[in-house]
Amino acid sequence: VVCWGSDSDGQLRAPPEVMTSVTCGHAHTCGIKVNGAAVCWGRNVEKQAGPPVLRFKAVSAGWTHTCGVEANRGRVVCWGSTRSQAHSQVLSQATSAMDGSSGDTTTCRRVWV
Repeated sequence: VVCWGSDSDGQLRAPPEVMTSVTCGHAHTCGIKVNGAAVCWGRNVEKQAGPPVLRFKAVSAGWTHTCGVEANRGRVVCWGSTRSQAHSQVLSQATSAMDGSSGDTTTCRRVWV
């Protein structure tokens, strides 16, 4: 992974890992390693760069939060700030979440219901 732009919080300093995808938040960056594990770097004041130990098929970084789609169960898992409630919505009706995006204070996912 090669990153460029502002490096105010280390968000450009990608680890030397092979990744299947990468996403940029405000001052943090996350990727999915070949084995499905999420890895994040950069600003972590709100724990937005501290992913849980799970396997993911997609991740998207927002302003101070990050969300991912768990590989096995398809559920949306989020970490980081909860102040904007960008990830407080429980997707209990979703049987399989797919791709999506996280913004400053919003997260959206396509889901099968």
